[in-house]
Amino acid sequence: MTNNKTVSERRRGLFWLLSDERGAAAVLVAIALPVLFAFGALAINSGFWYTMKRQNQSAADAAALSGAYEVMAATANATAAATEAATQNGWVNTGTAPAVNVSYSNPPLVPSGVEVILHQDQGSLFAYVPAASATIATRAVALVKTLDNPCMILLNPTASKELNIQGSASLSMPGCSIYADSTATDSIYAQGANNSILTADTIITAGQVSTTGQPRLTLTNPAQIGAPRLADPYAATLTHSFLTSGMPSSCPAPTIVGSVYTYTGPCKFAGGLAIDHRTVNLTPGTYWVTDGDLALGANGVLECTACVPGGAGVTIILTTAQTSGGTVGNVTMQGNPTIDSLNAPGSGTYTGLLLIQDSNNLPTGTTYTTGGSTFKGTLGQTLDGLVYFPKNAMTFQGNPTTGANSCLLVVADTLTLAGNSSMASSGCPTSGPGAPPTVKTVALAE
Repeated sequence: MTNNKTVSERRRGLFWLLSDERGAAAVLVAIALPVLFAFGALAINSGFWYTMKRQNQSAADAAALSGAYEVMAATANATAAATEAATQNGWVNTGTAPAVNVSYSNPPLVPSGVEVILHQDQGSLFAYVPAASATIATRAVALVKTLDNPCMILLNPTASKELNIQGSASLSMPGCSIYADSTATDSIYAQGANNSILTADTIITAGQVSTTGQPRLTLTNPAQIGAPRLADPYAATLTHSFLTSGMPSSCPAPTIVGSVYTYTGPCKFAGGLAIDHRTVNLTPGTYWVTDGDLALGANGVLECTACVPGGAGVTIILTTAQTSGGTVGNVTMQGNPTIDSLNAPGSGTYTGLLLIQDSNNLPTGTTYTTGGSTFKGTLGQTLDGLVYFPKNAMTFQGNPTTGANSCLLVVADTLTLAGNSSMASSGCPTSGPGAPPTVKTVALAE
């Protein structure tokens, strides 16, 4: 077959082919698509990494708080606690770079705290973008801060209504806090109309606060719910051997003038002390009530006319004189008794200790008398010092309040309040066995 096309025709065909633009867009799209996909993948990766960073920031915050609580509790578990909290909040330990994924320091860049740094290696979501990877780092710092000195510490770990404010009762302690160990949903319970009043710096409880009616709760700082339990801060000091050291075998005979019986310490009331239709005046000193109750009956008065708030005072210790199988008594009140101006000593072996129930390292077989301890009576009864009944259900039916020295601390198993009471720690000694403990709290700083 003869090709009859001339040279000029061939040239015109080649020119036409080269000048034809049909299909060019498809070619450009084919060339650009990999680049577009790469940028899209990078954008998707970046968004995922940002989400991961936000999630890990929450994990770092939880880890720092958890570690700080361990520091506050003086344990050696801060790193383990921080790691566990971070993991529970979604952080994944990739364990590549750096080798230590949770770092703990005390102090960190700020004093008295825990610094947690989380690292998580995150690769690309797309296999064809192998270079698109990142190490996501997040940081949080939690501080251990001093909150205040508590005036009330309740130690029952599970009791419902561990602090029970009934009816029109009121409790005023604006300069100090309440610490309740119970994990119950009504660990702190208040009922009544608006004349049922609780005023405090704050409430700290392992459980929750519950109310019925319209009681007034006035707190300087927000309540801390679900807080770690507080160990008895006095247990290591107020042991049986400490509280019975120097206990005499008997009590000197009192001086009696009319219905007033004046005793001089040191003095041991064996088998308990009953005060009924008479006045017992204690001179400054230490008094032990062994194997029985301190029982105030109708028109009974317990006082210390020579006591000076912040100075000379009395310590009353409920304990046992037996080496085994003894009994530790309670404080009971019937009728219309009066406790008039009792204050703890401001110095000496029992500084700050007012009414103490022996509760730690007792002889084998020691028991407590049943019924708990009750404080009741007329308006104006004042107490200054530590009232320590950690194994005892306590009831305030009267109006025990802090005296001129502004120091009334209560430690009990549970407390029912059916009167009008006030507590304070501003006048308490700063050292000695009866000094108030310091409550700390944890807060995020960074």
